[in-house]
Amino acid sequence: MSSRPQPSPESDYRKGRLLVVTQFVLLGLLFVVPRLPDGMIPGLAYLFGKALFYVGLMVVILGFRSLGPSLTANPVPLEKATFVNTGIYRWVRHPIYLGLLTLAFGMALSQWSWPRLAVWLLLVALLTYKMQWEEQLLIKKYAAYANYMKTVPGLLPRRPDNSLPPIQ
Repeated sequence: MSSRPQPSPESDYRKGRLLVVTQFVLLGLLFVVPRLPDGMIPGLAYLFGKALFYVGLMVVILGFRSLGPSLTANPVPLEKATFVNTGIYRWVRHPIYLGLLTLAFGMALSQWSWPRLAVWLLLVALLTYKMQWEEQLLIKKYAAYANYMKTVPGLLPRRPDNSLPPIQ
């Protein structure tokens, strides 16, 4: 039996808010840290980076649309949120994090910027932590989430397991 007190919903929400603020600070840094001047960036890196940026942006948008009214930046699920395993969530459990990491890496690559790559690595660490904590909260809220974790990958999509029917 643990003597540590269980965190309250309010402390969970505050922790989530701190993670979200840190996430947005890191994303904002991607726009202000130094980069090479235009014309000095290798052409292939620029094109591939831009493609990754737009692919990541589309993945984020698909994640937003799939979550609908359950969408929140805070990893603490909304009280009235419903469990979503349809749309892009049928392929990957964390498409918004996947999209953010993809677009951020695309920004670093397209600008050929080591400082932006360092910011991306910090974002990877933060979103990995945020994702793991969020999953603990989702397991507590939704009985089906543990099974969903067994059949749908966290960040790298694969063909969905058709044995898991969508939950409405």
